[in-house]
Amino acid sequence: MVTLTEAESIIRNTGLEYAQKTERFLFQEAQGSELIEPIQYVLTGRQDCLHPAIISLSCEAAHGTSSNVLYVSLAMSLACHSIAIFDDILDRTDIRRFVPTVVGRFGFDKALLVAGFIAAKAFGALDLLAENVSSNTFINVSKEFQKFLSKMTFAEVANSSISKKSVLDVQARLDLLGMESMDIEASARLGAIVAGCQAREMRAITSYGHHLGKALRLREDLEGSQNLTLELDEKIRRGAIPYPTALALSRSYRSEQLLRLFIEKIGAEDERVNQLVSELFDTGAFDHARRLIEEETSKSVNALRKVGESKAKHALTVIASSQNVC
Repeated sequence: MVTLTEAESIIRNTGLEYAQKTERFLFQEAQGSELIEPIQYVLTGRQDCLHPAIISLSCEAAHGTSSNVLYVSLAMSLACHSIAIFDDILDRTDIRRFVPTVVGRFGFDKALLVAGFIAAKAFGALDLLAENVSSNTFINVSKEFQKFLSKMTFAEVANSSISKKSVLDVQARLDLLGMESMDIEASARLGAIVAGCQAREMRAITSYGHHLGKALRLREDLEGSQNLTLELDEKIRRGAIPYPTALALSRSYRSEQLLRLFIEKIGAEDERVNQLVSELFDTGAFDHARRLIEEETSKSVNALRKVGESKAKHALTVIASSQNVC
């Protein structure tokens, strides 16, 4: 059975070098400015090995040369860093995974400046790509990159709309997860574009990334839903309820009371919290989320059947298979 540790090892071994080059690339123009400290904070707290690993492995699985993915990797990593900060700014998120965000640590204004600077550097990386690949490849990469950014913008618009609703729209939250997984799909597709593979393999690798992205987001939401932390409290206060939690609440006849318990709870030993945990699990919503993860994982792995055998394909399969562990 594939474990998360195996997948994490593959991601780190494949993506670490690219992540370190991203850091050096970003520091080049930030040195000596007041942005250097928050930028260091961003990269220390969120070293991105995942997107470079998916890009590199997808390129190799499509029989391309991974040395050609450097600037694509830089652009995608920087864009994802920027999007994460903008997301925290829009949601007024001060803490994420028990750690202060850039907004929480440095304030709104500086976070906005950092997000804008990192986004600009992402397009700077794309400019450098033009000097290292054919004009056709550059055009296709640029189109895919712009498509990715547009979809992530629409996802943020949808997220804002859902958060403002007083009614639990469970299907809308599930659809939003699909939109937010575009970063993984785009990474896989960008790797295939750089490889210059045939349409059949392009479709297969794109499908792999699409379903892997959904499995990743579902697993993150499930893990967050099963841990009653301050971060989950904050999400509920903002209306950004994770899909499994929203589904559990929609199945409970006491959903309004349970929501109030989330917001009003004092500590983990509060008897009301124990009751809340029990009722949420009893709805079967978390088991349903696990089944969805299994389905998306299976679709992701099956998509690779149309790709020739290679070490890169095996690595991609391990990464996808590991998402069932939750």
